[in-house]
Amino acid sequence: MAFDWQNYLIFAEELKSRTDEAAKRTAISRAYYCVFHKAKIYAVEKLDYVYRPENPSHQSMWLKFKNKGITLNAIYNYGVKLKNFREDADYKDEFENIENCLIQTYHNATHILDQLTKLEKK
Repeated sequence: MAFDWQNYLIFAEELKSRTDEAAKRTAISRAYYCVFHKAKIYAVEKLDYVYRPENPSHQSMWLKFKNKGITLNAIYNYGVKLKNFREDADYKDEFENIENCLIQTYHNATHILDQLTKLEKK
C-alpha cells in the first residue's frame, strides 16, 4: 500500500504544539514534504513531470506549476515559499521568527493541499 503523505502533516500538527525548537523545525520540514509529495504526484499525472529519485530536484518540480494559470501559479509561489522555510528549518543554525514561519508554513501548506484537491476533482 502506498504511503499517505497526508500523515506527514498530521505528524507535523502534533509537533507544532511542542515548545522545543527541534519539534518546530521538524514540523516545518514534515509539512513541506507532505505538500511536496502531493504536488509531485499531481505534476507527474497532469503536468508531464518526470520524477527521478536518483536526482530529485525540488525546484524543477515546482517550476512545472509556474505560469500555467492562476491556480497553478499560486501553487508554485506557495510551494517555493514552503521550500525556503523548509531549507531554513533544516540547515540554518539560527532561525529567527520560527513561530511566524510555522504559522505561514501551515497557511501555505493547507492552501496548496486545498487547491490540489479542487484540481483533482475537476
